[in-house]
Formats: sequence, structure tokens, C-alpha cells
Amino acid sequence: MVTVFRSILLFAEEQYAIKPDKSCFAKLSYPKESRNKCPYVFSCDEQKIIQDYITGHLTYKSLGILFALQTGVRIGELCALQYSDIDFSKKTINITKTLQRIPHTGQKINSSRIIISTPKSVSSIRVIPMASGLVQILKNLNYKSEKCYIITGKEQYMEPRGYYHYYRKLLQELQINYANFHTTRHTFATRCIESGADCKTVSEILGHASVKTTLDLYMHPQLEQKRHCIEQMNDMLTGSSIA
Repeated sequence: MVTVFRSILLFAEEQYAIKPDKSCFAKLSYPKESRNKCPYVFSCDEQKIIQDYITGHLTYKSLGILFALQTGVRIGELCALQYSDIDFSKKTINITKTLQRIPHTGQKINSSRIIISTPKSVSSIRVIPMASGLVQILKNLNYKSEKCYIITGKEQYMEPRGYYHYYRKLLQELQINYANFHTTRHTFATRCIESGADCKTVSEILGHASVKTTLDLYMHPQLEQKRHCIEQMNDMLTGSSIA
């Protein structure tokens, strides 16, 4: 936001000879980096409860949460996903668009509108492989047209804030502490790392612009991994001293 504001002021000066007070630049500062870099993720038990419930109560709408947990898609990408974006022969998903509500630029005050556009970066346009189980679930659901949206089963989309509401209610029903929808993405990435996937692969599946983003977010050893490291070091030192 600060960068955009600086650009606006410079544009005003260059194009319209509006000379803003240069001291305002000195007052601009970037927010301090959060100390807590490790994102919240659902535990394996919580994830199992959610996935077991969805597979036992499968609907177009509930499928979306399972989809997010098993592919790491963002909520805007999920809401924009249509049946035509699924390649069953290759067992892949083509992420080429996102759905979001933005402020309306017309005369109405406090109005907004839905747009479906390309994702936020070139790296976000990607192909994601699907697990065989997810492919089978999609095949079992009856989509009448390739234009149908995955989470509605109709040619009418559901916007993110409506899906947020459904997601929150589902967590309440399952008595799982609320965590925002992006937690499904964090959970997917964390499970991938825990299963031994390399960071570059996870980064491309998530659509990160840089592997560094993935490393900073998810490469945080758990307490038990740290404990194992300490025990190994201690065993080595003890063994060498005895020898």
C-alpha cells in the first residue's frame, strides 16, 4: 500500500504538476514484520474429522473444503473453478482464474461487484495433480454441464464471502475451533512437507511466486523434530566421550 501511495504522489507531480509535501514521504513507514511466521494449520486429527464428515455427507458445497485441503487452492480460485477446468484423463486441475468482490467504481457509494479474472500472478496460473480419490468423488457427482461451478453444481457461482459463512458453520458443527479458510491451504502445504515433498514442488503446486515464500512459511521443524535433533547430538557426544 505504501509503495502504491508513493507511485500515486509521483504520478500526480509528473503528470499534473501537483507538488505534494516531500515530508510526507519521510512519515511513511512499512509495517513491522510479524514475529510469528509459522501459520496455523489443522492437526491431523482435525483434518481427518473434516474429511471423514465431508465424504460421508458429500454435496457440491462440502466438496469445496475437501478440494482445498487436498489441493491447496485459494478461496477465490476455488469459487471460480468450473467442471471444464478438470482434466480427468490427466487427473489434473487447471487454475487459470479467480473470483473476487471488488469496490465498484461507479457513482454508487459503498457498492461492490464480482469479477472473474486471471490470478494475482503469473505463477498462480498452474496445473495441480489430483489424488485418485478426489478424481473419483468428482466423477460420482452429477455435473450437467462443463460450465457448472465445482462448489455449486450449477452455472451460477458462489462468491467467497458466502462460502466463508458455510465453512464457518461446518467447523462449528464439527466442534473444531474456527480458523480462517486460508488455513486449508496452510494445512495442505504442511502435510506435503511432512510427507517428504520437496519445497520446489510444493511451491509450484501452491502457485507461489518464489520458493522463498514457501520456505519462510512452511519450513519450520516441529518440536519433536527438534527434540530428535538434540537427542542425536547428545548420543553422538556421549558415544565419542565413552570411546
